[in-house]
Parts: sequence; structure tokens; C-alpha cells
Amino acid sequence: MLATVLFTDIVGSSERAAELGDRAWHDVLDRHRSLVRRQLVRFRGRELDTAGDGFFASFDGPARFHTGARVAALADAGEVLVSSTVRDLVAGSRIGFEGRGTHDLKGVGEWRVYALVPET
Repeated sequence: MLATVLFTDIVGSSERAAELGDRAWHDVLDRHRSLVRRQLVRFRGRELDTAGDGFFASFDGPARFHTGARVAALADAGEVLVSSTVRDLVAGSRIGFEGRGTHDLKGVGEWRVYALVPET
């Protein structure tokens, strides 16, 4: 299984807490936690732990930005296309790839795309 983990920490939090005072710092932390939790829901993340101003979360995949659908839309009938990430993850598996260039995928940026080639 491929998973992504996320650790967050508010930089300079001790100094900021001292500067703001307890009540205001608690308000900042409450807003921070609310924002992070909304994003975890949005991207189907799972909160594993919190400590002070930090979060530890996981996602069941490296991204939730429709990259797979964008790559698949480039494929011709009978063709299997993958991103450079997939190619890198299966390095050493003897699966063959042929470069299909760099493509600007709507909403996810520029990606190198590869086609699977039959094993020889």
C-alpha cells in the first residue's frame, strides 16, 4: 500500500503564544485545528494524533487531485498510460515504459507520461 503521511507544526509557536497570551493563542489554535480538519475531510485524510500545535495525519494515496483521471484521458484505445511517479515506484520490476512526453494536466500541472510496453 502506498500512503502519504503529514506532520504539521506552527513555526515559532512558543514565541507567538507568549506574544498573544493564553486566550488569543487558544483562538489561533482552534482556527488552525478547524482549518486542518476541513482539509483532511476534503482530501480524505485521517487524523492520527495531535499534540499542541501539531498534527499527524495520513492519506491512502499520495494525492487527491484527479491526476490518474487526467493521465488516463490521454490514452488511446488499448493503451495504458502512467505518470512518472508510477514508473519510478515500479523500478526494477521489469515492466517496460515508453516516454510519451510532458503534458500539462488540467488542475494538476505538468507531468511526464509513459506508456506500458509489452514485455519482450
